[in-house]
Amino acid sequence: MRPRVIPHRPPTLRVGKARRRLLYLLLLLLVATGAWWLVLNGKTGQDGLPDPALHWLMKVHGGAAMLMLFISGTFLHNHVLNAWQQGRNRAAGSLIAAGMVLVGVSGYGLYYFDGDALRGMAEWLHWIAGFSLPALLWWHIAQGRRHRRERKKELVFPIRTEQETK
Repeated sequence: MRPRVIPHRPPTLRVGKARRRLLYLLLLLLVATGAWWLVLNGKTGQDGLPDPALHWLMKVHGGAAMLMLFISGTFLHNHVLNAWQQGRNRAAGSLIAAGMVLVGVSGYGLYYFDGDALRGMAEWLHWIAGFSLPALLWWHIAQGRRHRRERKKELVFPIRTEQETK
């Protein structure tokens, strides 16, 4: 039996609504728990012990980070590789990918690095990269939508008159 031939259609780069919303929710949860942890870090209760919320914030933050790694991986095949091959939004996409790597490596460092200097560097890198990711994601989405609108205009009016071609 011969395989069925399907006409070639360029893959869509749009991310599905469910994955997009899950990405936004996880990013919001990560930024919120990270910011809340920064506010509470170093504060002690009346008993002189660290705030008990710190422990739970780190658990929620770590769980959300694991889910974010998984969701980010699902973007690789359909979104990232296809966009790269088509040459679309490479600068913003590369910065997001680099930011995700920095957050991941620095998060690993916060858990496993020993020594004050190395751990302190991992903390600052994690905070800077983590709090910059929402802005980078917004920029990436805005660039993609702008390019999409421009391509739609080109497709709507593809016929040129003789005067326009001269």
